[in-house]
Amino acid sequence: MELLTGGFYEPILAILPDADKHGQIQRLTQYLAREFGGRARGMWLAERVWEPHLPKALREAGAEYVLVDDSHFALAGRDPETLGGYYVTEEQGHTLAVFPISQRLRYVIPFAEVDKTLAYLDARRAGVTALTVVDDGEKFGAWPGTYDHVYRDGWLDRFFDRLAATPWVRMTTFAHVVDTVAASGRLYLPTA
Repeated sequence: MELLTGGFYEPILAILPDADKHGQIQRLTQYLAREFGGRARGMWLAERVWEPHLPKALREAGAEYVLVDDSHFALAGRDPETLGGYYVTEEQGHTLAVFPISQRLRYVIPFAEVDKTLAYLDARRAGVTALTVVDDGEKFGAWPGTYDHVYRDGWLDRFFDRLAATPWVRMTTFAHVVDTVAASGRLYLPTA
């Protein structure tokens, strides 16, 4: 498990002045360090709102990487079904790693059958260093019908059992990927 920083009050950082961006990120980063004893290196970007001017401000606030939807990458001309690992972007010499969150994985987890989810992962694993799935916790019990599906009907237990029993699936953290895997390329994301 890896804790991510972000804006303390979940603000849309792109519309804040840089000093406020820094304050929001530093406040959450300090809170996480105080409450959990670790340094958050990566960042959750509220609502995944991206502007090309963010890398400099995010790096200055201490973020090494951020997560955004793969649709952002599609707007930059990349096919979401070929994305993997992370990419490097920059602004004024300040580099930032960017992980593409797989929309397809967000849709199959937890709504597709476990076998179909693993089949999709199996089909995608060739030549891909990592796939990213990050999603709303509400899908795991708060949305209508999801509590029964995920817990009472056992989807989550079956899913984790299958992940643990599948030798080619390796769960990891963003920090580990950044530390051990080369970037998949350089990319400049448009406003999204």
